[in-house]
Amino acid sequence: MEGVKISIVKLDVNFLEVLKTHKQVEPFDYDLVVDWAVNMLLNNYNYESLIKIASMSKPIFEEEIVDYVTEVLNDFKIEELVAVDTFKRKANYHVKMILQSNEIRKHLESLYKIYLESDNPDYKVFFNLHHAWKDLESDFIKQEMNGIQMYYKGATLENIKELIILESKKWLESCDLYSC
Repeated sequence: MEGVKISIVKLDVNFLEVLKTHKQVEPFDYDLVVDWAVNMLLNNYNYESLIKIASMSKPIFEEEIVDYVTEVLNDFKIEELVAVDTFKRKANYHVKMILQSNEIRKHLESLYKIYLESDNPDYKVFFNLHHAWKDLESDFIKQEMNGIQMYYKGATLENIKELIILESKKWLESCDLYSC
């Protein structure tokens, strides 16, 4: 039985190689990190960072765990791999999901957050579309502004999804595919 425990520990330590790329992979399955942290604790790796991760409830969202993953990598003296342009990689994923008509609103929200985090004007169109959609749904805009919002000229509730898809196509075409 001792041999089985050693192979489990070896597997868990090897997971660090995968974990160090977590910021480059979109989406990264952070639920696996919780399972891994529990196994590491059971195998007498007693880092505070592992305890924090193991105590998290699934499903895990990136915003909740990303700093702890960095911390655990530091504890294990593993260098975290950071993409040259992490924001571009994340945006690329969300744009591709939009182009597949896969939860357009959810992915637009993610692109909006990327703009806020990066402050990169390349993502401003998604900021504008996000606010245009929100405004178009507001009673004030409907009643007091006759359905006219100021974030994206010509956007209506009827065409907002098509405009998001159109802007996503434009963004993808302008993106250097080798760095996305």
